[in-house]
Amino acid sequence: MRFVTKACLAAILVCGVSGAAQAQLLYSFESGLDGFFPTSGAITATASATGATDGSTALAISMITPATFEAARTETVIPAALADPPGVSAIMFDLTIEEAFAGGFASLGITTFGVADGPTYNQFQFAEFVALEALAPGTYTDLSISLEQTFGGGPSFNDLYGSEPGGYAATGFQFFINKSGTAPITVYIDNVRAVVPEPATLGLLGLGLIGGLGVRRRRN
Repeated sequence: MRFVTKACLAAILVCGVSGAAQAQLLYSFESGLDGFFPTSGAITATASATGATDGSTALAISMITPATFEAARTETVIPAALADPPGVSAIMFDLTIEEAFAGGFASLGITTFGVADGPTYNQFQFAEFVALEALAPGTYTDLSISLEQTFGGGPSFNDLYGSEPGGYAATGFQFFINKSGTAPITVYIDNVRAVVPEPATLGLLGLGLIGGLGVRRRRN
């Protein structure tokens, strides 16, 4: 037992040094809107050259003054990382705003949608968000929204989705804006990525365990 513990510890330490995660592209908006559509008449979702950080097109989301909670959603383009997640811990993206928000508050967050064990339609809003009212005009690259906890202290994205028994099959992904109804807002989103484990990480863990077993066998 002492040997197994040491082998596991060594493997974990090697993995930690190697780098823990990479970003996998989900939406680039270079061939269109990737299925994103406005969820009501109070919001628009359009292609725009403004805010393009990786290519020539970004997703522009605009909300009118009275609206307080609306979203831009896709239900037609569900990348593999969302359909059967390999360990998605966060969504990373680039954000551009041209004018500071003039209202009281404005938040940008993420909701996912899925089905499991039948036609029941479920949505999961994640707890972390970007406080738009705190941002000055400009472009912000590599912003991140964690998927480690749903709103109200619920489970993570990886606990909910995947091919394991009881896991949800992803049917939709959206960016939502929750704001005060005293001002309009427009944001530009590009280069949307999933933060997933480095493929080498699990391999190094296995190599560490196998190497340790080899040492144990030679000693015996």
